[in-house]
Amino acid sequence: MSGRLRWAQARWKALRHRRHQEAPRERALKEMTTEFTTQELQEFLEGDLYPTQADPAFKEALRRKLWSLVQERHRGPADQKRGN
Repeated sequence: MSGRLRWAQARWKALRHRRHQEAPRERALKEMTTEFTTQELQEFLEGDLYPTQADPAFKEALRRKLWSLVQERHRGPADQKRGN
């Protein structure tokens, strides 16, 4: 498993745990640091240095999905029941 993937999984796990239990910051950081090495974190962060181009179809699908999530959050419970 690549360092980037392991780091992302550890981060997701820590954030999910934190959201559900409101764990102290130190505990979340400890969980993250036991999941990956400093070298793996460095490898993950190096990915930001390379120029990348996302697939236009992926970008459009992501844009639509995010917009639908924003709209769903903005609607109240009564609006969602009516399908507005």
